[in-house]
Amino acid sequence: SFVHPDDSAATVAAFERARRTGDTFEMEHRIRSASGDYRWFLVRAQPFRDAATGEIVQWFGASVDIHDRKEAEAALRE
Repeated sequence: SFVHPDDSAATVAAFERARRTGDTFEMEHRIRSASGDYRWFLVRAQPFRDAATGEIVQWFGASVDIHDRKEAEAALRE
């Protein structure tokens, strides 16, 4: 519920693809803040695998606020 409705389906599909393939998850999408505003974030997560089985046991990720960059890019396009 924190991902913007317009970005939700693509986000879920990208993460499911990463889970299925074991690839890195990387996505630019809007996330709702506590105040209710949406800001753009670059989200990246790497799978951590069990050494014995190779099975993904955790995901380590980070989110970087890129909202100001996205707004600047849109202004340049205009």
